[in-house]
Amino acid sequence: MQLNVVGHNYVSPENLENPLIPTDVECASFDDTGDWLATFERRDDGLTAIEARLKFWLYSKEKNRYIC
Repeated sequence: MQLNVVGHNYVSPENLENPLIPTDVECASFDDTGDWLATFERRDDGLTAIEARLKFWLYSKEKNRYIC
């Protein structure tokens, strides 16, 4: 079985003394064929409201990765 990595972009902070709070992927699940991936992500900086996202990703054979 081949494992595929979900693409992730790194965003550098505007000020290195004030780092960005990363988004944590708390749960991930594939469908039976591996064509679809669902992820649940949460971000909590302790200052603003917690951000939570449910994302659905489709596997692209051409790009060899999952695309949101």
